[in-house]
Amino acid sequence: MKYLRVITVVVIAFVFLAALAIGLGVIFAVKNINITIDSYTYSSGSEKAVSEITMYKDNFSDLYKGKLISSVSEDDIAQNLADWNADYTLTSFEKIMPCTINISMVERRETYIYYSEDEGVYNVYDSEGRFYRTAETQDAAMNGGDRDDVENSPNVELILPDESYVVLAASLGSAFHTSFKNELFKNDAPIRSTVEWIQIKDQYVAYNDTHDTKVIFHLRSGIEIEIYDYDLDLDAKMSAAYTVFEGLDAEQKLTGYIHCLYNDSGTMTARYEPKREA
Repeated sequence: MKYLRVITVVVIAFVFLAALAIGLGVIFAVKNINITIDSYTYSSGSEKAVSEITMYKDNFSDLYKGKLISSVSEDDIAQNLADWNADYTLTSFEKIMPCTINISMVERRETYIYYSEDEGVYNVYDSEGRFYRTAETQDAAMNGGDRDDVENSPNVELILPDESYVVLAASLGSAFHTSFKNELFKNDAPIRSTVEWIQIKDQYVAYNDTHDTKVIFHLRSGIEIEIYDYDLDLDAKMSAAYTVFEGLDAEQKLTGYIHCLYNDSGTMTARYEPKREA
C-alpha cells in the first residue's frame, strides 16, 4: 500500500506538471505580431504601407505564431529578413509578455552599383553593401528602374579591384557620409545625392610585404577627395579632409583634389590641389 501511495503521488505530480507546462505553453505562446515600417519611398498609412505591413505580419505569423515567445529572438527576425532578401532591415525587436512581439523595420536604400564582368550584369547594393537586385543596363542600375524614390539621385558607381570589396566600400562611404554631413548631406540626404563614384585602389608591394591602399570619392560637383592608407586612422583622415574642404571657396569645391595621408615624417597632412592640366 505504501508503494501504491507513492506511485499515485508521483502520477498526480506528473499530471499536474504536464498540465502546468501545457498551460504555460498556451499562455506564453506568440499570439500577436505587430509590424511598423519606416520607408523613404512611401508614406505611412498609404496603400503600399498597409500592403507591406500585412505581408510581413503574415510571413512572421506563419513562422512564429503558437511558438513559445521565449524561443523567438532578435537574431531570428534579422536572419529571416536577410534570407528573404527583404526590402527592409530590422531596427528594433521587443517582446511584450505574455504573447506579443513588436517588430520595427526600416526600408533598405539602394545605394551602390558594381558591374560584374563574370555575370555580365550590374549588381545593386544597399547602403551597407548588402546585395539588393540586379540590372541588365547601367541606366537601370543607376536610376532604380521603376523605383518610386522621393529623392531620385542616381546610385553610386563602385570601381573596385573585385566584388569582394563592396562591403568595405560601403563602410568607407558611411564614414565619408558621417564626416561630411554638415557640408554635403544636410537633412540626412543619402551619400548618392552628392557622390558620383567611389574607387578603391589596393596594390600589393612585394619588397616590404604591404599594401598601398587608397579610396577616392568623386563628387558630382567635380572635386575628388583621396584618402591614402584608409585602413589606418580613417576617422582622423576624414576629419582632416573635411576641414580642408570646409575652407575652400565655392569655385574650388567644383574641381581639384583633396589628398589626406601620412607623409614620410609620420605627420598627417591634408591639402587641396587644383585640377591637374591634361
